[in-house]
Amino acid sequence: LGVRPLKKMLKRLGGWPVIEGTKWAHEKSFRWYDHVLKMASIGFYEISTKAFVGYGITQKSQENILRLVKPKMPWCTLFHASVDRPDYVQAHVHAHVTVDDKPIQEYYGIMVNAAVELGARRRDIHQLKEVLILMTEIYNSNPCVSGYVCSAVGEPCGSGTYDSTTLSNVSSVIGGPPGNFFHPPSWWSFFSDWLQPFNIHVGHDSRVDIYNLPYMKHIARVLAKYENRQRVLANYFGWLIVEEHMLHFDIKSQLIALKRQIVLIL
Repeated sequence: LGVRPLKKMLKRLGGWPVIEGTKWAHEKSFRWYDHVLKMASIGFYEISTKAFVGYGITQKSQENILRLVKPKMPWCTLFHASVDRPDYVQAHVHAHVTVDDKPIQEYYGIMVNAAVELGARRRDIHQLKEVLILMTEIYNSNPCVSGYVCSAVGEPCGSGTYDSTTLSNVSSVIGGPPGNFFHPPSWWSFFSDWLQPFNIHVGHDSRVDIYNLPYMKHIARVLAKYENRQRVLANYFGWLIVEEHMLHFDIKSQLIALKRQIVLIL
């Protein structure tokens, strides 16, 4: 089967722009929160919570308490590895990463190889560099020590504290630039659709616990810069799926995935 099943899955989600090239025609209609729901509807439920915001629900007594959390992004392990070195820490007061850091360049090489294996043309590969820049912005936007917030294992800093509000008030609590498209038109509608497969119902006044509110405010600002660059966001989501599934396909894809794991470990 090779990579055909993966390409078919990406197609069901509207296509991965880097391999669709000029055929990808969702520049004006793509919205990250709609894509999260689409991913969840076809089985990518867990991956859909690893992009920008993690979601959850706790049933306490007869109350459904929703959670917005800093997601555990596996790629952040690599990003932290690039700054968790004595020579880097001494030279940088803030443990920020750049696309020029060697481990991140190696990671980018894996992204490129995977995209080419799936049919991307060399002339379109530059789109992945924009994805890498977005990932560094997400990583560097964290208000705590970057790597430990992003860590794929353990709890992110600030995970034990939260701000409580209601579904109808989430947008005003997180805030963001005027007209910030970080927020769905209705958080109530978003959660209702997200929870539909589990037959769990929520109301406009349902309680929402927002964990690590400073991160939520930062990610809202980061995404505001991409309001007119939907291709970058679509490529980011596509990469999350490809990264997760490379190991399950043909030998060449497995080798690319194994190289990624080695980079993450080292």
